[in-house]
Amino acid sequence: MAAADLWEAVRAERAKRHATRQSETWASRMGDFMVAALISAVITGAAVAMGRDARRVHGVRRRGIRTTGIVVGIRETTDGDGCAQLYPRVRYTLPDGREVTGEGGAHSVRTPLPEGDRAELLYRPEDPERIILIACSAIASLLRSACIT
Repeated sequence: MAAADLWEAVRAERAKRHATRQSETWASRMGDFMVAALISAVITGAAVAMGRDARRVHGVRRRGIRTTGIVVGIRETTDGDGCAQLYPRVRYTLPDGREVTGEGGAHSVRTPLPEGDRAELLYRPEDPERIILIACSAIASLLRSACIT
């Protein structure tokens, strides 16, 4: 009878260890799932933001009106890594005679855009303050790739 009791104790201990391993495995799998879900959410958010920006840029490039303006300043901020982001502000005249100051997209490298320099740009009539810079100046013709947004 003692052997039966011992056998029963061994079976109970095995069942207890099995249940502990099961819960640890479940917790590990749940943690892995949460990490994967978080990474997927971040990637999806970034893809949506990039797609929205690409759609806006494509729309301006496809239906935008080309004109030339004068650089009136550059707004400088930093991104999450501390790198400088430059937003050129360009003043130009609409066909109806109104003057508009638009802000181009961020440039991560310093571009030859001193105040008073001429810049070619595209804008959409329904939102003329949002512009896309095409070229920056005669000096920038050598560095055109640095000026294209």
